[in-house]
Amino acid sequence: MLASILSFTVVAALLTVTPGVDTMLVLSQGLRGGRRTAVACGLGINTGLVCWAAASVLGLSALLAASHAAYEIVRLLGAAYLVYVGARGLLMTWRRRGGADGGAPVPGTETRRTALAAYRRGITTNLLNPKVGVFYISLLPQFAPAGHRSAAVMMLLAGIHLTLSIVWLTAMAWLASRVLRTLSTKVTTRLERISGAVMIGLGVRIAAQGS
Repeated sequence: MLASILSFTVVAALLTVTPGVDTMLVLSQGLRGGRRTAVACGLGINTGLVCWAAASVLGLSALLAASHAAYEIVRLLGAAYLVYVGARGLLMTWRRRGGADGGAPVPGTETRRTALAAYRRGITTNLLNPKVGVFYISLLPQFAPAGHRSAAVMMLLAGIHLTLSIVWLTAMAWLASRVLRTLSTKVTTRLERISGAVMIGLGVRIAAQGS
């Protein structure tokens, strides 16, 4: 049992730190609004993980994986949302350039409303990613020893993945806030534009991949 848990932890850690949508989203939110905004986005993503874990235990993820039409709908909605988030980020940088919103963001001035918006982006992006549900129903049982594939064991493995995700995304939030504080406004704006373009690219790639 312990060996299986340790093996899963290693695999989950490698998957967590592999650059993907979640990491890019937290970094982009941190560059835009600072640490509080990035942390809120990470909390939204991890809330989505909790929902997917519960769905996998209840068997809802299996239904999604079994239904090609449902999977495709969720996947395409997720891709469209990523394109929207990326495009919105790019639009905001161009508006700042024109002085439409009073200039670039200042570290430490994020509002509660901004943090809530980042939280919504995090949870929406995660819940519209059906691959997370497929990950739980396909990978977790492989690391649960025969005879120990109960709901409690599945939730334990999901909890390990959630913990790793919290640590990693919090670190990314800290990194983004440090970048925002140390780089010039011009450089930070360029990084925001790059992250926005990457988000659009990820959305387009997901839409074009198929299942």
